[in-house]
Amino acid sequence: MTSPIGAQADRMLEAMSEDNEFSVFIFSEQKRALIVSIFSAYYHPQSEKEVILDTNRLWCSKLPLIRELFPEGKVICCVRNIAGIMDSIELLIQRNAFEVSRLFNAPAEGANNFTARLS
Repeated sequence: MTSPIGAQADRMLEAMSEDNEFSVFIFSEQKRALIVSIFSAYYHPQSEKEVILDTNRLWCSKLPLIRELFPEGKVICCVRNIAGIMDSIELLIQRNAFEVSRLFNAPAEGANNFTARLS
């Protein structure tokens, strides 16, 4: 399941960053404890479980944090065939007949010429 913890941890990190004038009063140990408290509070009802799965895509951008907090944690990366991805994109574009796609050489904004390609 995708939990709200990713967004909450992200906001907490932003609030404790150098952009905040009070960040000089928050030490690394305190930052760690505050972030850990978010996880502890949210996952408390599941604390007896050996594995907790969170599918929030934001975690891919927070791998150093995950590694620091959960050194035994695992990240599962699902890879899809590129041809399948392109087929899906083409189908989405074809279904939206009134949308302009920049994917297939659509004219740039302000261009005087127009070339239509129908499949």
